[in-house]
Amino acid sequence: MTVAKSKKTFIFVSFFIALVLLIVPLPKALVSLRPDFALLVLVYWVLYVPERVGIATGFIVGILLDVLQGGLLGQYALSFTVVAYVVYQLQARLRMFPIFQQMLSVLIFAGLVQVVSMWTHYFTGEPMAYALQWLSVVTTALFWPPVAKLLDFSRNV
Repeated sequence: MTVAKSKKTFIFVSFFIALVLLIVPLPKALVSLRPDFALLVLVYWVLYVPERVGIATGFIVGILLDVLQGGLLGQYALSFTVVAYVVYQLQARLRMFPIFQQMLSVLIFAGLVQVVSMWTHYFTGEPMAYALQWLSVVTTALFWPPVAKLLDFSRNV
């Protein structure tokens, strides 16, 4: 297997694992604390391998997440596409930041996903629990350093 093919396979597997982690059942008290692993993996790959993972990947992962979550079709597709676009535009700068400044950027990206999600719910008239959803934004940002280090290590092996 060539190096390029193994990298594509690893990227696919990392997205698959992230999506599985998002549908694993958790106790009701912990559901609002679940980090958005798909967003973390998307941000990482767009940041470090923008020639392979980009805006279209954000759309595809978002559609898959929409189907897995059973919510509004296109809600995550729209928000992940927007985040992938912003990360793609800023990737040269973001790569130079230390991991904790990147963590603050991920906090903003996760907040952007929540804002787009709130907008889609508002415009479609769907109810949404807003208060506890913001806890996942913080936990997503807190999970950025270990996820980035794990993917970094795996990418360089």
